[in-house]
Amino acid sequence: MALFSVAELLQMAVKDEETGIAFYKALAEVARNSNVKDKCLAISKQEEGHARRFREMVQEVGEFKTAEEYAGQYESYVRALLDSRAFPEPEQAAERARQSASDKEAIDIAMRLERDTLLFLQEMKNFVPSTHTGYVDEIIDEERGHLSDLTMLMESIN
Repeated sequence: MALFSVAELLQMAVKDEETGIAFYKALAEVARNSNVKDKCLAISKQEEGHARRFREMVQEVGEFKTAEEYAGQYESYVRALLDSRAFPEPEQAAERARQSASDKEAIDIAMRLERDTLLFLQEMKNFVPSTHTGYVDEIIDEERGHLSDLTMLMESIN
């Protein structure tokens, strides 16, 4: 049975959060609606906290590995989740935010990013040590809050 490095998975989570940070900061720069601008700045700060927490978790779990049926099983699955996102790289996310035709379009993209992140985090919980699933749950709750906030924001600008 092969082993999968949880630290690598957490590094992927850091990158995922960095993509969110770039997107929300860029969107705040170009948002036409002040509520959109304020909400995006708030979410970007929360995403920075998530990235910081995942970096700490990398140090805490060290070389922890989880079993997989064959080498690369989980890594390829998790990479597929991340690569299927609209913006796998932070620079692409920021550029897309800047090119949004409207705040409404940008919020729609943000909602998709949050759903993708929730799926990724739910899957990640299966691989982190049980001592760290509580941290992942906290971040999942915040990401759900982002999706809820974005939904309300979308409704307010209709």
